[in-house]
Amino acid sequence: MKPLSEAHRTSSYVHPFMHGLLSAKKPSKVAHCSNIVPEGFDDDVDQPDYKIDVYASSGYRFSYTNAYAEVKKSSHVSVALLAKDFYQLCVFSKEAIDQYNLRNVLFFQFTASSVTFFTMQLKFPSLYTITELARLRIPTKKCDLLDLMGHMDNLLFVASLY
Repeated sequence: MKPLSEAHRTSSYVHPFMHGLLSAKKPSKVAHCSNIVPEGFDDDVDQPDYKIDVYASSGYRFSYTNAYAEVKKSSHVSVALLAKDFYQLCVFSKEAIDQYNLRNVLFFQFTASSVTFFTMQLKFPSLYTITELARLRIPTKKCDLLDLMGHMDNLLFVASLY
């Protein structure tokens, strides 16, 4: 079987999972694949692979982005590249907190079929904290569904924080 590309993995597994978890019942929240630089950021900043935008209920105007993600298609990724992606997600989250006056932002890293959820919070002026919320595998086959059932409490925790 041919390995999946990053775009295929994102559109086939990441998006349906995250959309269902975080934005399916909330029409003002739009989860989407985004390989564009977010508004208000410098052009030399790399873009997130995935994000969730929130729109004002009146007029469908963009309000803010409160979730970002990076996706890697393989589990054989260098630690340096994972650290770089984590750093980029931290920068996106910090800028969103500052620009949109948010209290916290959710971000997550996908590597192959595993996902790690984090939150960044502004505790005090200029003091940002990052907390790992949960780590689990996204089912890519029917037999993986049982493993996901064991993490329902973690998923509920992440969804309730979001």
